[in-house]
Amino acid sequence: MRKLLLIPLALILISGLIFSGCPTPPATTTPPPPPTATTTPPPPPPPPEPRELSLASMFPPQALEGQVADRWAEKIAEDTNGLLTIRVYPGNTLISPPPELIDGVIAGVADISQGLVYKPEGYEISAVLPFTLTAVDSYAAVEVYNKIWEQYPDIMGNEWRNVKLLFSGCTVPQWFFFRDKKVESMADMVGLQIRLPSSELGSMVEQLGGTPVYMSSADMAIAVEKGTVQGLTSQIPAVLAYKMEKIKYCMKMQTGSFGVPTPLFFVMNQGTWDSLHPDFQKAIDDSSEWGQKTISDLWTQAETDSIAYMEGYGCEFYYISPEEEAKWLAIRDGVQDEAMKVLDDKGLPATEILQFMRDNLK
Repeated sequence: MRKLLLIPLALILISGLIFSGCPTPPATTTPPPPPTATTTPPPPPPPPEPRELSLASMFPPQALEGQVADRWAEKIAEDTNGLLTIRVYPGNTLISPPPELIDGVIAGVADISQGLVYKPEGYEISAVLPFTLTAVDSYAAVEVYNKIWEQYPDIMGNEWRNVKLLFSGCTVPQWFFFRDKKVESMADMVGLQIRLPSSELGSMVEQLGGTPVYMSSADMAIAVEKGTVQGLTSQIPAVLAYKMEKIKYCMKMQTGSFGVPTPLFFVMNQGTWDSLHPDFQKAIDDSSEWGQKTISDLWTQAETDSIAYMEGYGCEFYYISPEEEAKWLAIRDGVQDEAMKVLDDKGLPATEILQFMRDNLK
């Protein structure tokens, strides 16, 4: 009987030893999440200090189209509460001659310049636009010009890589003007000396029968007054700006024009731009659309005023016959094609861009 009682007791002891020999698994605990990193936002820039910039312009101060720079300077002063002022130097008084306006800004002669592209080196597409963008007015030209930027942003942007392009726009079309003779055919052009602003227009005049003469706008006015040139290609506002009352005839086209000088640029020295307070940079960037529209508005108004002036002293505006116009435009288009083929050979899609312009001008 005693042995029987010892057996269950032994079993209990053995079971206790077995279970007590197995370690209890540790309790699983979820580690606490790492502390959230807190970043201190950078302090806001200090408020801007007053600053003055210089702007070199090629246009005479008395011309309405030359007042784009003045009105833009007023807008920037207003939008920056008078802290950023821009002093305008008109009529090539700070950078001269006009072909140096971009290089002068790069060199730091002026902080900003306003003008047209005269030197093709590095600006090949922009330099031919005054002859190839043959819109009938400034607003149609701007529409196509902006489309070129949208379609070819890398090519257009690369041309302005050495400066900060603030904004650019389009002026008004170029036409033919004559001093004493009403030209109505290619035969009438023979023997006439015609002042021209570009080699492309020079090639066109040669094929029309005239003799190209190259000179500045100021010299052009003197040549017209003295009669050393018998005609010129320019924009209508030039007649009023330079008081060229010897001009008696203005020949226009019913289809297109002889080109809209484009782009009228506003560029800034890149170092100057980088040094500007962010508030000033924003004010300038925000003004670009306003600036482009103001170029078209003022140049169009200048054209209207000049037409009234010219009609007032007896200048005649006229069109040649459709048959004769077709001959002139065929020569114009042929010269455009040749100019763009030269740029094709430099690796630029110039002929493609020309066709893009023609398609969008229709």
